[in-house]
Amino acid sequence: MGTFTATCVTLAFFLQLISAQLERPILDRTGLTGEYDIDTHWTPERQTMSPLTTQPNGEPATEVNDPALTTALDEQLGLKLERTKGPIKTLVIQAVGRPGKN
Repeated sequence: MGTFTATCVTLAFFLQLISAQLERPILDRTGLTGEYDIDTHWTPERQTMSPLTTQPNGEPATEVNDPALTTALDEQLGLKLERTKGPIKTLVIQAVGRPGKN
């Protein structure tokens, strides 16, 4: 949590992980292909919201030194996340039943 270090990974794979971390779909509009070495560090969203990481006055505790994920992506990797509308793949389950005897 809060760190991703890998060699020879595609941007698509990395963005899938980031999408899961943010709990939102991410559309890759970079046009970048190939494999990359990625090393980035951020403060997980849940950690920044935790009372254990804040001082009594509400200020962040001193042990939280890494930026938020969206800031880290911009500052460390040059990737900017922008809110937009676009097509996403969805799976719709209309019914569920027990399998029949074969």
